[in-house]
Formats: sequence, structure tokens, C-alpha cells
Amino acid sequence: MGMYRPLRAGICFYDIIRLWVVIRETLRAGPFPIGGADMRLPPVLLIAPNALFPLAAFWLCAAFEACRPCLWLYIAGKLIAVAAGLSWLVFALINLSPSPLEDMAAILMTLSATVLVLLMDSLSIAGSVFINRRLQAPPMEPSGPPAAARDAQNGGI
Repeated sequence: MGMYRPLRAGICFYDIIRLWVVIRETLRAGPFPIGGADMRLPPVLLIAPNALFPLAAFWLCAAFEACRPCLWLYIAGKLIAVAAGLSWLVFALINLSPSPLEDMAAILMTLSATVLVLLMDSLSIAGSVFINRRLQAPPMEPSGPPAAARDAQNGGI
């Protein structure tokens, strides 16, 4: 179990960086209109659920056996985040309109950050599934003395 600790720590570190990227890109986009011009969706509503990923990854890293049942919730949340990110990416690409060059650079930066987060989320899902499957594998038989040595100790039986 200890040999997978660096992978779990890497996933935790990634989720902290991911939260920072999500906060930065969400705040860059500003408040989102919902319904009318006077109604705005505060960016914190989009950021807050993403704060659970570093917290879950930290506990999965610090106390894996105690938090192991929560691993599937973590993976399910990541799958939902990937699906939401992909749908947002498709929506953003469809609605991409020509604009001044500096706006286009900001748009391309946001799109590239989204693609990077989606790829890394997919890798963290794969890493989490890998860790779970490896730790569920039956343990190998303890290596003891060779069969001939055991027979000699037991009187040739």
C-alpha cells in the first residue's frame, strides 16, 4: 500500500492545482448571465463544488484504508466533472464568434486550460481506478523456504 502513496500524493497535488486553475478561469470569465440582464450567477457557485476534489484526494492520500469506500464517490465526481467540461467545451466551440485579437487570445487560453484539466482529470480517474484495483488484488503468498528445505525440516514428509 505504501508504494502507491506517491501516486496518491500526485493526485492530491494535481487536484490542488486544478482548483486554482478552475478559480482563475471562472473569475476571469466573470459573472454569468442567467435569465435576464439583471440576474447574474456568482462565480463562487461554480467554484465551490470543485473544492471537494482536493479535500477528498487529501483524505484518500492520508488515510486510504479508512476512506477507501469514498474512492468511488471521488471517481464519480471526476466523471461528472469530465462530462460537464466536455459539454461546456462543445458549447463554447459552437458559439465561438470572431472578436478582437486580445479577446481571442483569452478565449483560446480558457479553452486550452479546459482541455488540459479534462485530460488530467481523465488521468486522475485512471490512476484512482488503478490504485483501487491493485490494492484489491489478492496478496501474493509469503515466500518461505524452498519445498526441499521444508520437507527436510518436517522429516521428509
